[in-house]
Amino acid sequence: MEAWELNVKYLFDNDTAGKRAGKKVLRDNPSALVHYVSDVSGESTVDLISVEDFKNIILEDNSINVIKNSDYIKNEKLDKVILARKFLNHVKGGNIEVSPKSSDKIKILMDKLYS
Repeated sequence: MEAWELNVKYLFDNDTAGKRAGKKVLRDNPSALVHYVSDVSGESTVDLISVEDFKNIILEDNSINVIKNSDYIKNEKLDKVILARKFLNHVKGGNIEVSPKSSDKIKILMDKLYS
């Protein structure tokens, strides 16, 4: 897409692997537009959703002890793709309402990507 001179933006988690990948992209193409899902070090895409929304919408069990969404997924060895698909199905079904905390974090990311 870059060869066709399209406005390509790279989006990475702000974790160790994401930072490494972002650095590699910039090393290969110093003018690349690299963004991270959050300005908070260690956060990944799933951390954009509040813990409460993660438990209620994705896990469908608000009694589970979750400190950080991405850590819970890693520790429980859950499949991120399946969880993302589940969230997307809720969104497509129109039967989802996220908290202001989640909405604000998602809006910040969208503003960053579309500015």
